[in-house]
Amino acid sequence: KSGSMAAPVGGVEKIQMAREACISVVKLQGPNDYVGVMGFDDTGQWVVKPSANVDKGAVINTISQMRGGGGTDLYPALKTAFDEAKQIKVQTKHFIIFTDGMVAPGDFEGLAKEMTDSNCTMSTVAFGSDADIPFMKELATLGGGNMYEARNLQDLPRIFAREVFMAN
Repeated sequence: KSGSMAAPVGGVEKIQMAREACISVVKLQGPNDYVGVMGFDDTGQWVVKPSANVDKGAVINTISQMRGGGGTDLYPALKTAFDEAKQIKVQTKHFIIFTDGMVAPGDFEGLAKEMTDSNCTMSTVAFGSDADIPFMKELATLGGGNMYEARNLQDLPRIFAREVFMAN
């Protein structure tokens, strides 16, 4: 949810389509599925803390309030999300990471190993000419997931929904 996410592309703010992508995932969740949304800029903030049997309307309303602002420091947010996920006793734990920019450095290799050792996978989605495509490909590879280059913002909900089906 960095500041660049507030920029419009084709008359639509990137953050708006990111919200729509998250909402598409929430709509697919069954009562026993967990859903969590972590926004990251200079820090990570829970938009929706991971929980099962969510009130989809309330969660969608909360996600709809997410706004862009700040930098692009993924590592602390991903670490926080992973630490929270370790407490959840489910068979499949899959993370979808979306960014439109360059990510601040961090020990992503070490964190990805810790995640895969804990049976967590992660896929990445990059959008725009400022996205660090090689990094996003490497992170997806390290996380045992898929990497997508979204060609337009309208691709995001479809990509996120596809990842939910493939992770199950």
